[in-house]
Amino acid sequence: MKLTDRRRYDMLTRVREFGVNFGHLLPESTLSRQALATIDEAVGQVPTLEQVGTSASVAAARKATARNALVDLLVKVEQTARVLAVDNPGLKPRFALPASVPDRRLLSIARQFARDAAAQAAEFVAHGMPSTFVVDLEQRIATFEATLQQRGASREEQVAARARIAASLDVAVAAVRTLDVIVANHLASDPVTQAVWKRDRRVAYPNRSRKAVATPAPTPIGSEPPAPEPVAPESPDTAQSRPESADPIAPAA
Repeated sequence: MKLTDRRRYDMLTRVREFGVNFGHLLPESTLSRQALATIDEAVGQVPTLEQVGTSASVAAARKATARNALVDLLVKVEQTARVLAVDNPGLKPRFALPASVPDRRLLSIARQFARDAAAQAAEFVAHGMPSTFVVDLEQRIATFEATLQQRGASREEQVAARARIAASLDVAVAAVRTLDVIVANHLASDPVTQAVWKRDRRVAYPNRSRKAVATPAPTPIGSEPPAPEPVAPESPDTAQSRPESADPIAPAA
């Protein structure tokens, strides 16, 4: 949830609590009951919609784990291929792994590695690679592709959930404005409850620290300015030790 929506949600939670404690003081009108029901519904929906964001985070973590596992095996294949390329130079360009590559491009490179390594599997195994390394590579490719698709679906659901949260909060905040008028009019003679309402319906924003600007104290009217302190005459030694002026130095002729 965005920070602004979080603050609005916190305010609506307090307003819902206000309705529980002081709702009996409000008029038995359709508007006040509808407003409280709208706020209660929005507050109840938000936690469910936020769980979608949690699912998206889990999907992202799974995708990252699957990508790392795939890259680790690809690096081992690449390093082994470099050794094999001493006797077979044509292998080196076929097993080149870029330092940084997008997810979809990584899948394409991994599939090419699997195809080319299968043709040279005996040589890779002779240099210490597991006999199942091609099958392992294909499995890691499939796992990474599956988590990549899940991550994409979760991201779309997360965007949709955030939009629904914002829309629900907009409707609920509009209901709070309706209650503003009802509380002000119906509870005009109850300053205590109105003070509680103003506190609960306030959207809290952090205070921004501002540096205090020091202003000189004003000189009293009619007072004379302080007399300047006497300056002692310069001695020859003091005069010689004073810094010279900062005028630009003229270039030498």
